[in-house]
Amino acid sequence: MIIKNWTPVRKALGLSFINPQFFILREERTAVSVAVTKARGTVVDLGAGDQLYKDLLLQNAKKYIPVDLKVPLNKQAKDYIRADITKTLPFKNSFCETVCLLQVLEYIENPATVFSESFRVLKRNGNLVVSSPFLYPIHDAPHDKVRYTKQALFSLLKKAGFKKIEIQKESSSFAFLANSLNMFILRSLYHKIKRGGVQKIVGLFLLPFAGGVCVAVNIVAIFFETIFPGSSDEFPLNYTVVARK
Repeated sequence: MIIKNWTPVRKALGLSFINPQFFILREERTAVSVAVTKARGTVVDLGAGDQLYKDLLLQNAKKYIPVDLKVPLNKQAKDYIRADITKTLPFKNSFCETVCLLQVLEYIENPATVFSESFRVLKRNGNLVVSSPFLYPIHDAPHDKVRYTKQALFSLLKKAGFKKIEIQKESSSFAFLANSLNMFILRSLYHKIKRGGVQKIVGLFLLPFAGGVCVAVNIVAIFFETIFPGSSDEFPLNYTVVARK
């Protein structure tokens, strides 16, 4: 993470433009909105972590089943099915109506099994909803391993057996530029602070100014998004996928 205790800071700043990660959070929220719309019946949330989306998904679904590693990356996770999602899932065939894979795919080097297992446990016409970052800095190292293009996602899902696959990019070129600049600024300060000594003092001194710069960058990017609403497909921060069995 950018700073040691970044998660509570990120939550405190919320989805407002004062958050340096405003754009990636906005795109993640868009993907979650799609998942909420598609969720029905029993929802299996693979790599559920903090189970941040449980209440949202249950707006339209009847049952929520979180799945995560036996030793999760998030040590606070409780009350979930313990399983390695890259192997056989502990559910029978045609078990559920919805499978979610939200901000997890970057940790999976070979998603073929998780896609084929998702297909297996889904009922007919069930939906797999995937949210996957693309142009986003390395995070949670060494667990963050890979990025998948739209073409790669489509091919992998097709091989898994899914018939109807819809993939939409999230973000604009301006959002990509703003997010990248903000992450570069904050990571640079983080490394200064981490070194200690004089560099730590300098980093801590510059931190409030860096926050101001990030807010300004966000405002400028939002402005340009408004006057230039079209966006190239070449700079997606995130992909949202809905694949139907």
